[in-house]
Amino acid sequence: MRIKERLEDGLNRFLSQRLERKYSGNCYTDLDTLPIFYWSKLNETGELKNLLIKQVKINKPLNIYLQSLFTKLVDEYIKRFGIGERAQEVFDKQKELAKYVVKNIVDGADSYNLACIDIATIELNELKKESGEEQSFFEGKAMLERALKFQIDPFKTSVSEYYSYIVALQKTTVKRSSDE
Repeated sequence: MRIKERLEDGLNRFLSQRLERKYSGNCYTDLDTLPIFYWSKLNETGELKNLLIKQVKINKPLNIYLQSLFTKLVDEYIKRFGIGERAQEVFDKQKELAKYVVKNIVDGADSYNLACIDIATIELNELKKESGEEQSFFEGKAMLERALKFQIDPFKTSVSEYYSYIVALQKTTVKRSSDE
């Protein structure tokens, strides 16, 4: 059994590297280059095409690569900016849904897996409603612009830069309230 696991692990790494080499040139591969507009669209719609720099037809290998890239970006986001408990539940559910979708693509559609996708989608939508994620990106952007007193171009501002503004604003607000 151990040999089989090592072979599978090695094969998965090999395939991941091949997919990355083939597709990474046409994808936003980190939060420093991904515009906040596409990140927000990706989180609102779940459409992985928002990770593409140039729009192309998404075939099975590209879809698998985009799923793993999305997971990597979510992990990077959590590591850099942290998240609240409810948001963690949303991200965990998104990752669970992504795994079902990849399994569906790789192994083919079966009724059990399709049911799991449907259930995870319903649960994800409920979590988003409960966590207040119903506020649109543009409403949040407008509030941030008002507080910072300058315009943010969502097609040029990266995810890293955008959330750094929020973190800096939160620190400033906390400092002001502790000074009072």
